[in-house]
Amino acid sequence: MTTPRLVIWEGLDAWRAEVARVELGDGELSATGTQLGVEPLPYRLDYALEALDGFVTCPMTGTATGAARPRRTARRTCPRPAVRSPLWATRATSTSASRP
Repeated sequence: MTTPRLVIWEGLDAWRAEVARVELGDGELSATGTQLGVEPLPYRLDYALEALDGFVTCPMTGTATGAARPRRTARRTCPRPAVRSPLWATRATSTSASRP
């Protein structure tokens, strides 16, 4: 992996800003970051991912919090050698107090 870089950008279609710490190597990448947005409701998305062996993402996690109830997802992509397309497995949770 190379020296980590800090990357910052803004959205074009609505107010949105994102910052990520990215490491790029020969056929692999890792990143952790945070996105802030206001539409459709104000939110914060924190994520982490690793793309190894030809940039295949395995694993990727994200947690979204904001005006709606918090949500967390974990997605794992692990290629199966005998099959060209990767196998995806996703686990998502949502937590909140009772809503009226």
